Parts: sequence; C-alpha cells; structure tokens
Amino acid sequence: HPEVEVTITLNIARTADEAERQAKGETLTTAEAIYGDDINDNARPENFFDPNAEFEGGEDNA
Repeated sequence: HPEVEVTITLNIARTADEAERQAKGETLTTAEAIYGDDINDNARPENFFDPNAEFEGGEDNA
C-alpha cells in the first residue's frame, strides 16, 4: 500500500558500550573517539620493523 511508510534505524556496534554511546548521539567515526587513543600513532611501521635490518632468509621470496 502506498500510504504505508516505515523508518528503520540500525545501530551497529562492536560492544554494548559502543552501542550505548552511539544511541546517545556520540559520533564514533575515528579510532580516537572509539578507543580514546590515536591508534594510527601506535601502528607506525617504524615501531615494528628495523629499516636497516638485513634479510636472513634462505628462500627467494620475490
């Protein structure tokens, strides 16, 4: 019937706490907003890999 109108709102969250925060209107679109930390600062490759390290493998991985 054309006179029927429906509105559906989905709240997709990883945890109940995150769902509650979203339901209150909090915008959780960045890692800092979600975790309270700039996760991208903690995930820099130079923190995990030594650019001066030499490859010690025996197989050609090219």
